[in-house]
Formats: sequence, structure tokens, C-alpha cells
Amino acid sequence: MDRRVARDILGIPHDRKILLFGAIGASSDPRKGAALLREALAGLTGSDCECVVIGNTRPELGFDASVKVRGLGVIRDRYSMVLAYNAADVVVVPSLQENLSNVIMESLSCGTPVVGFRVGGNIDMIEDGWNGAIAERISGESLRDAINRTLHAPNLGQFGVNARTRVVSDYSLAVIGKKYEQLYKSIQ
Repeated sequence: MDRRVARDILGIPHDRKILLFGAIGASSDPRKGAALLREALAGLTGSDCECVVIGNTRPELGFDASVKVRGLGVIRDRYSMVLAYNAADVVVVPSLQENLSNVIMESLSCGTPVVGFRVGGNIDMIEDGWNGAIAERISGESLRDAINRTLHAPNLGQFGVNARTRVVSDYSLAVIGKKYEQLYKSIQ
């Protein structure tokens, strides 16, 4: 979906870099990484960024006042989720634990680059410098560096194309179906 259209529908400004963060219970579950995101945003380069929060009834999450935070609340339908992903320049997944994150998969499916930590399945989906960035250390500073590298990458538009390519080539129903078929045949 066109980013401008998504932002118009959601009332998000066009003149800002939009970071999207989504997690149910982010303010009460430290594993979601909201504290590290707060730390990262406090020192983010440039004042042209805004953080859009989904899935939480309290969007502020104690964020520093220097970064505008906008809450979209809990999203329950696919169309609204697609709008949110497409309105963002980058999706930030600061989770301290992950398996194969639905948020990352959905974001990449929508062609939106992702920044996250080197935990769980993140490194299987996010290729640093190709479709997003991996923060090398679990710290707000490292997360901030990864966000800055992504937001200010000269080929950020290509990151989105690469994001979609990764999902189609590695995680589409046809690809996963073939892998299951091969697995079943191998154990018969």
C-alpha cells in the first residue's frame, strides 16, 4: 500500500520519520523491551521522528517528551494492521525474547524494514543492512544506532523491497508447504 495513503487514513503526518512499535502488554511485560525503546528514542538523531504505538491502551509508555508518541490502540482487523505497517518507515521490535515474531513477519510482508535485537528468530528474518538492522547488543544505545542506520540509509526504499522479497522467497505458503511435504516424505 502507498505510504502516503496509509498515513492519510490514519492521520499520521507526512513530514516525519515514523517508527512503529507494537506489543500487547508492553508497559507491563519487560520482555517486550519498551524500556530499551524509551532509552533509544531519548537520543535519536534528528527531531523529525515520531513513534506510533499499537496494541497498548497507554501509548506514552513513559517516553521522553522530545519524541512525539501517537497511540493507535489495539488493532483487531487485518486492514488496519496493514495500514499501520505501511504508514511506518521502520518497525522496531525491541523484544528481549522472540521465536519467529509475527510482528516482524507481518512488517516484512508489507514491505516495511524492521529493527530488532539479535535474539531468537530475528536473525532468520532480518538481514542487517538489507531489509532492516540488527542491534548488536541488548541496550538502548545499540538499538538507537540500529534505528539510525536504518532510518538514514540511502537505500531505505530498497530495504522495503528486500523485506517483501525475503517473505515471498522464504516464508510464503507455497515455500513452507513444499518444506512440509519434503519433511513428511523424508520420515515415511
